[in-house]
Amino acid sequence: MPAKLDGNVATLRDLQIFKAHTLEGKTLDKTAKELGISRDTIKRTKRKPVYRDMVLAALEAKGFTVDDYVAKLIDLAHAKKSINIGGLAEEVDDNVTQMKAIEKIGNVYGDNAPREINIAGDLASASDAELLAEITELSGQPGVVSQPGEQGSVEGSGDEGEGTVLPIPTIL
Repeated sequence: MPAKLDGNVATLRDLQIFKAHTLEGKTLDKTAKELGISRDTIKRTKRKPVYRDMVLAALEAKGFTVDDYVAKLIDLAHAKKSINIGGLAEEVDDNVTQMKAIEKIGNVYGDNAPREINIAGDLASASDAELLAEITELSGQPGVVSQPGEQGSVEGSGDEGEGTVLPIPTIL
């Protein structure tokens, strides 16, 4: 069985899917039929980090920024629609659009994130050097702020300099 490809590298098929489905706006069915692949293959491809990077680059090339996205999403949370009441057009809340926008905002804020994460197994088997490398890597990512940690010491030893001081990443 061939080795699994890195999700950060685009293959020719990834590019074909991106062109047909995202750039040309073809449906999953039309893209799958045109490329001779399954809908599930397209869905898996769209979950790759490289696919997200391609979408972001395409949006940026068209001048659409994160600020534009947020502004439009907030506008949709207050969407209205026109309905006919006794021959008169009345503006009312578009509940379906508003709920979808609010659901999307909830997803952004992590409403669907797992409530509990078990990291004990990963940390217990990692050495101090591995943990320090992981913390250093995480502290450079957007949305993570490093704060100084507490100095460790053995209780009752009186030695203030013992232990390792590590930056504590805080996810915003």
